Order: sequence, then structure tokens, then C-alpha cells
Amino acid sequence: MKKQVFYLATAFFMLFSIDLSAQDQAETPEKREIGLANVSLNGASLVYKKEIKDNIYRRFSFALLNISYNQVPKASQNSADIGFRFGREKRKPIKGKFRLSHGLQYDLSANFFKNTVDNSSLKISNEDFKINLGIAYLLGFNYLINENFYFGIETTPTLSSGYFFKKTPERIVYQGFSNISLLASNNVRLTALYCF
Repeated sequence: MKKQVFYLATAFFMLFSIDLSAQDQAETPEKREIGLANVSLNGASLVYKKEIKDNIYRRFSFALLNISYNQVPKASQNSADIGFRFGREKRKPIKGKFRLSHGLQYDLSANFFKNTVDNSSLKISNEDFKINLGIAYLLGFNYLINENFYFGIETTPTLSSGYFFKKTPERIVYQGFSNISLLASNNVRLTALYCF
């Protein structure tokens, strides 16, 4: 009888301790980050990151760039560029508060441009629309200000191609695929992110 009570108490203790360790793991909060990255002098992107493993993040960014509307008598020019990028970001500590970040990113962007001239002797309307798909590789450095905030500098060399649609003054429509192009990393972004 004493052996049965001992085995039952041991089994109960082991079951209870396994349940507690599983409960501790389930209550570990997920690390998330949100912030801004300057994309150009005319635009910025909203960046959101969520940790999926130690030092591995799922990253999303949405950019609204170069929105312009110019109106002069009898002429107008409109343009807009938007982009969405997602992928994984891996981090490695370098020294002190510095970290290296890198990872594969996927790119989707759209560009729209319309130019209109309307006067008594001339009427012109050009429209361009393009959708780009690309693969990019993120390279960057981060500096931790504190546990909730950091600054970074990053670049993303990109390989991309797209589909375009053009309408000319003669109402001739051109459409097709653009060539595959490699965009060198001439675009360096500064980032500021808040961790929660």
C-alpha cells in the first residue's frame, strides 16, 4: 500500500511539474517591433517585425513614395509609387550594442504616372502603370539605445522584373514584361524601431 501511494504521489508530482513548465513556456511574450525607415527624400516606410525564433524575425514593410500632384493652367502631372516587402531577418550580435541583420526579402511594388496637356492647339495624355516583383537581400547594422528602442542603417540589393502598361496620345496601348534588372544597393535607409 505504501509503494502505491509513493508511486501515485511521484506520478502526480511529475505530471504537475510538466504542466508548470509548459505553462511557463506558453506565457513567454512574443517580441515585436514597429517603426519607420526613410526610403527616399519623398517617402518613408512603416516597418513591423515579429520574432519567430531567437534572433529570427518575420519582417513586413509598407512604403508610400513619391506621391505628387502638379496642376498648372491647362496641364497636370500625377504620380504615385507604393511598395510592400516581406521576408525574414536574422540577427547576430557583433560587439556591445551593435548587431548585424541580414535576410531574404520579397518585393511587390506599383508605379503610376499620368501627364495631361490640354490647350486649344494640343491635347496630350500619357499614362504609365507598372507592377514590379523582386527578390532582395537585406544587409544592415543596428545600434541598441536601450531594450525598447534602436536605430539602424540598411540596404537591400534587389533583382526585379515587372509588367507595364502604357497609353500614348494616339491612344496606342503598349503592354508587356520589362527586363530583369539588378538594382545595386545605392539606396541606404535609416531606421528607428520601438520594441514591445
